[in-house]
Amino acid sequence: MTPLHQRQAHALARLASANPFSDAWTALEAEALGEAFAHRARPWSLGADAAARAQNLGALEALTADLVARLRRRVEAGVGGADLLALYRELALFHLYNQAIAPLDELIAGDATRRVPAYRELKRAYELAFAVDARAHPGFDAAHWFAGCYQLRRAFFHIFRFIVGSSRASARLRGAVWEAIFTADAGRYRRALVLRMRDVPTLVLGETGTGKELVARAIGLSGFVPFLEDRLQFAGDPNAAFLPMHLAAHAPTLVESALFGHKKGAFTGALEDREGVFAACPPWGAVFLDEVGELELGVQSKLLRVLETRDFAPLGRHHGGQFRGRLIAATNRDLTGDVDAGRFRADMYFRMAGVVVQTPPLRARIDDDAEELPLLVRYLAQQIAGPDEGDALAAAALAALTRVPEGYPWPGNVRELAQQVRAVLVHGALDAAALAKATPADWLARARAGALTVDELITGYVRHVHAQVGSYDGTAKRIGLDRRTVKARLQGGRP
Repeated sequence: MTPLHQRQAHALARLASANPFSDAWTALEAEALGEAFAHRARPWSLGADAAARAQNLGALEALTADLVARLRRRVEAGVGGADLLALYRELALFHLYNQAIAPLDELIAGDATRRVPAYRELKRAYELAFAVDARAHPGFDAAHWFAGCYQLRRAFFHIFRFIVGSSRASARLRGAVWEAIFTADAGRYRRALVLRMRDVPTLVLGETGTGKELVARAIGLSGFVPFLEDRLQFAGDPNAAFLPMHLAAHAPTLVESALFGHKKGAFTGALEDREGVFAACPPWGAVFLDEVGELELGVQSKLLRVLETRDFAPLGRHHGGQFRGRLIAATNRDLTGDVDAGRFRADMYFRMAGVVVQTPPLRARIDDDAEELPLLVRYLAQQIAGPDEGDALAAAALAALTRVPEGYPWPGNVRELAQQVRAVLVHGALDAAALAKATPADWLARARAGALTVDELITGYVRHVHAQVGSYDGTAKRIGLDRRTVKARLQGGRP
């Protein structure tokens, strides 16, 4: 082991525990590869620096394999102490993970409940790697290691594929989602937190249309699923364990039943026992409560009990079960303002905000990086028109979007952008009416010309302020209207 090999090995050991969506990963990648590093300007991002990413990954795998072999020979020779054994352990685990990627990707792309015969060979490689010295063993068996690899790979897949954007704001969001799953110290997560992070609730904040559910899905679909070695199968399908509930779509009287379940006869219309989402969620799953700020205070009290003790009781029963998964909630409301106003319990807020992830607005992402809009349009066009027509639709949409006024605030964010891409697909042009409703310059010009009714003037002003403030509550405070009135104006005109 030359001094260069030692520097490379230590860089790789740190890389193995680094957040792949961070600048730290890129710096360690460059440190390990030296002159072989293919420059890339951004952290991991779909559609950006693809050739450089592939080149660096190939070089990292080759370097890791070489350094593991060199370190193994030193361990076998009894050269070095605890530091050498720890270094060998980290690089061996990194090398083994690289070998597991192909079968895991097949599982992610297909049926997650099928058997994984490739595990037998991977288990032999795992046991052989640490048979060299018992002191180098990571302390968990091959099945647990394989389950950890599956979690890592699923998390990377869901973050990389579905949280799209080349801007720094998008990169920070991907990094924050990774930390919400594995924390800032992946080594500590592996040692002690694998089964504990599900006890940490996550609160996703952001404007309407900024991808809060994508963030929730990435976290919720990335839980640790045990691998059953005797069956060569994982204990369950993580894709079926993400249980979203859009609270605003349920009548208040039915929210409790949907959350906690009910016993037959508990209320009028309860014709049979029903299991709520907390009972249905497995240990590796997640319950996602969208628009959590809409919860009534009485339901908040019962939800707080779930957060604090994990206990819940279906309606009509005094005793129930225990929630075993992770709770994720999202809102576009200013919850701290709701706490001050008495609409949201302070203890509920602080208990729910175990991890807070903020989704950035589209206007900030576009301002940050000129490539953000084209990248998003291409991604949306592929989703809307499919791979064969996606590129043509993206080109047409980008051409049409050049007519959008400079500084347009995109109040509907990515959801509004997707609407415009669909308009180009269907009508061959942008939805000009939708743009006009939210364009401050157009609204001001028409107001000065006396071309607006009083109702249009109020609605336009609410939209104008919301584009600056970014939240219902902030807008309501600034202009002195009730929050519900602001929301109604933004969503369709009159309250």
